[in-house]
Amino acid sequence: MGRRKQGDKNDIYEVMKDLLSEISQEEE
Repeated sequence: MGRRKQGDKNDIYEVMKDLLSEISQEEE
């Protein structure tokens, strides 16, 4: 979480994936 090459879109995508992963683990 700190690599900016193509802008913030990639960063947002990575953050969203992390959030989804955490939520999935919490739901289980």
